Amino acid sequence: MVERLCGTVRNMDHTLVLFLANAARYAMLAFAIVAVLTTFGVAASFIAAFGVIGLAVGLALQGTLSHFTAGIMLDACRAPSLPSDASSSL
Repeated sequence: MVERLCGTVRNMDHTLVLFLANAARYAMLAFAIVAVLTTFGVAASFIAAFGVIGLAVGLALQGTLSHFTAGIMLDACRAPSLPSDASSSL
């Protein structure tokens, strides 16, 4: 669904479309897991503990994630290449 929605945007890089589709997929998966765990009676504090662990891992990987995000932004903001550009770069 995200890929189809991004397909309507002009000049969107295919790598960015795949990244957004995967991000939406994993966000929905995480939401579904939390909903199922809550339905089965798992304590909210247990789910919150996973959130705290995720925060700790995120802070530990802050430098790496910032470089990853910068790469995504560079990929998203680059000018679309034209077929004539490929022959001039050789």
